[in-house]
Parts: sequence; structure tokens; C-alpha cells
Amino acid sequence: MIAAVSPQTSIVIPARNCAAQLGAVLRSIALSTYRDYEIIVVNDCSTDRTRDVAGQAAARVIDLPHHRGPAAARNTGVRSARGEFVVFLDADVCIQPDTLERLVGTLVRRPEVVAVFGSYDRTPHAGNIVSQYRNLVHHFVHQTSSMSASTFWAGCGAIRRSVLTTMGGFDESYTRPSVEDIELGMRLRAAGHAILLDRAIQVQHLKRWDLWSMLVTDVFSRGVPWTRLLLRARAVPNDLNLKVNQRVSAALALITLALIGAMAIDQPWLYAVALASLVAFLMLDDWSMTRRVPDAMRVMGVALAFTVVTAAVYFSPIRASLVLLLLIVLWLINAESYSFFARERHPVFALLVLPLHLLFLWYSMFALGIGVLGHAFDLIIRRKSNPPQPRPSPSAPVDQKGTRANAR
Repeated sequence: MIAAVSPQTSIVIPARNCAAQLGAVLRSIALSTYRDYEIIVVNDCSTDRTRDVAGQAAARVIDLPHHRGPAAARNTGVRSARGEFVVFLDADVCIQPDTLERLVGTLVRRPEVVAVFGSYDRTPHAGNIVSQYRNLVHHFVHQTSSMSASTFWAGCGAIRRSVLTTMGGFDESYTRPSVEDIELGMRLRAAGHAILLDRAIQVQHLKRWDLWSMLVTDVFSRGVPWTRLLLRARAVPNDLNLKVNQRVSAALALITLALIGAMAIDQPWLYAVALASLVAFLMLDDWSMTRRVPDAMRVMGVALAFTVVTAAVYFSPIRASLVLLLLIVLWLINAESYSFFARERHPVFALLVLPLHLLFLWYSMFALGIGVLGHAFDLIIRRKSNPPQPRPSPSAPVDQKGTRANAR
């Protein structure tokens, strides 16, 4: 039962066209061991039954007059919140019974901490390969990052409402799901506030990812705006996806791509192999949504990959050998994460992660390039709008008020 008067905690959920997931999210909140909360669902102009689902769960629903994005939706919810603490949840995240207790308990016990967040767990709802990979990567990165965080995650995070209000909330210029929570975390840290990543706080993600949605999201909703944000801040923390080993991995991946491209010029059959592999992977990803991938299919995939590698070495021994060497180095640099995938799923799953990781590194560098160009364009526009003022001539006399007179 939701506390009626002055709850200690307000749960704010931005929601847009998420009726299929929101019911499960609200049911997971109802099972919480922590009870002193109110639920505020901010309906961002949904066209499905999102509002009805929220109302049936006794949540307070706020309707935005037009679509504004999750940053504005969260700010709207905070303005109506009554709790001392605000817990942000995505509309496709199911919490554990102790999640709220852990979030609020940390803020109560540790007054120096202004915000705390967790991570996805190891059991995402969607069973397909891309969803498993994407969520396990998020879990691994958060579980192996510094607990003294340099950012914030609004998928499942709590913050002191007074501090959030003082900081001005989320940046509403982000009109779609993007890096608005990272930007808030960077402002909090720049202001000297402490943020905690609590690895024990883990939640289940309900979203199904496919190859296309992962690529578009990582490039245009994450990579490009994150790059521009870091360039404006002039700081690149050695944490999360920005660790040194990932930067080295990205450089090696670019070299690998260049070598593969050079090989394909001499061996056009590699284009056909790449296309066939992509089609096969998409079919396998769809298959794995509702069915377990048979061991025989795994063995067949490994055998075909071995055949292609052998043929590549035969027709282009030097370049293929360099590619293999770079892949081995990449594997060694990321051995901890690949071992994690093998333990959590299957050794062959860890092999499938390698091309997905390569793809991630390739399009991350692409996003980096677009972000740098965008930042440079912003600087040019800013300089044209605000041209530098000419400095007064050092030979001009100074009047009694301390300003230089115009030389005549």
C-alpha cells in the first residue's frame, strides 16, 4: 500500500508507449520490502494503454501536453514529488524486493552520498543473442567499475531531491533517451558531490534488443552525444566504457577493419561471406528469441568460422595472420569479460561476442568522429555568433577611471 502522507521516497517513472512492460514494473514495486513511497508515472504522450496501466496500479499519473522526452518527464515528476529522496526507474526495468530498501538505505546511512545507482542483472527478460549480449555487457561494466562513480544512471538510481532541485534537474535539451543521466552525474561530480555505484543493486531489463536498434541507439543516442558532452567538459574518466583497455581495443579494431578491407579488395569472396554471415546471424538471433540454440548449431557455426579463417590465411597469409594476431590481442585485453560471458552462458556464446564487440568498437569510433565534427561545428557557430572583441591598444592613454581612451 502506498503511503498517503509525506512519503519518504518518490518513485518517478517516465513512460511512453510502454504498456506491455509497465505493468510488470509496477507489480515488482508492489512486492518491495520498503513501503514508504509514492509512485509518479509521467505519461509522455503515449498512444497505447500506458496511462490506463499506470492508473490501475494506483500510481499518480501526470500527462505531458506534448512529447518532450524522458529528461523533461523526470523533471516534471520531480516537481510533483513529495519525498525527501527520488528514485528513478525506467519503464522497462523490474526491481527486486530489496532494491528500494538498498537505494534509500544508502542515502540515509551515508549523508555524504547524494546519489546511488545499480545495474542490470544477469537474467534479461529477452532471450535472443543481442539482448543477452547487450544486457550482460551493461552488467559486467557496472560490476567491474569504480564504486565511486563519475556518472549517474537513471534506469535505477536514487538522488536527494533537494540536491537535484538545486542542480536544476535533467538537461531537457535531450528530447529522446540519451545521455541526460550521464550529463547530470558529471554536473554533480563537478559540484563536489559523491555518487555511489552499488553493485548489489541489480534489476531486470525487459527490453528486447536487435542488431539495428542496438546500432542506432549506441551511435546516435549514446556515442555522438556522449562524445560532445566529454569534449565540452574536457575530461575523459577512466571508468565504465571509457577505460583505457577499451580505448586501446577501439584502436586495434580500426586497424583490424582496415586489414579486412584490404583483404576483401584482393579476395572479393569475403564480401559474400560477410553478407551470408550477417543474414545467418540475424536468423539465429530471431530463432534464439523463443528457443534454445542447439549444441549442433553451435558446433556447425564454429566449424564454418574455422573454414573461412583457414581460407583467408591460405589466400592472403600475411594480412590474415595480422588480423588473427590482432584478434588474439583483443581477446587478451578483454579476457575478463569474455571469461564472464563463457561462465554465464556458453563458451560458444563468448565466441559470438567477439564479432559483436568488434562491431561495437567500429561504430563507436564512427560515433566518435561524428561527435568530434559536431563539437567543432558548434565552436565555429559560437565564434561567429560571438566574435572576439579587439583588445585596446597598449599605447592608448588611461583615464582616471582606469579605462583606455581612444587614441586620436
